[in-house]
Amino acid sequence: MYVEERMYTLQVGKVPEYFRMHENEGIAIQTKHLPKGELRRCAMT
Repeated sequence: MYVEERMYTLQVGKVPEYFRMHENEGIAIQTKHLPKGELRRCAMT
């Protein structure tokens, strides 16, 4: 089992833009390289 953890530092007010970009571009790239159903979670705290 592999667990990957990433931490990003974003500018104040830019989180919605980051998530919009991730939804429009990032998820497609990730799912292209992962087995079906392996994208588990994208969370913000």
